[in-house]
Amino acid sequence: MIPGSFDYLVANSISEAVALLDQHGDDAKILAGGQSLIPLLRFRLAGSSVLIDINRIAALDYIQETDGVLRIGALAREVRLPARQNWITPASSAAVTLSCSILLPV
Repeated sequence: MIPGSFDYLVANSISEAVALLDQHGDDAKILAGGQSLIPLLRFRLAGSSVLIDINRIAALDYIQETDGVLRIGALAREVRLPARQNWITPASSAAVTLSCSILLPV
């Protein structure tokens, strides 16, 4: 199937993304990779009149460990995690799993 029509907007900063979300409200969806959103749009299981692409916002692409706290940015790719495998402990793995289940309910 072909998704319904929508406006495609690109945000180049966090403040621009927030302004676009504020401007378009509930009609907007964030596109950050598209692994789950694109199929939903294609099969018309989700709809949106506005897609806001945040893939160019470098400030959201980070994996940091500071004082025992692991922070993963919205655009951090999973493929980068094995290079920092020493950060993944049983406690942090459980926290990441719990966070993902809250953000992306199955």
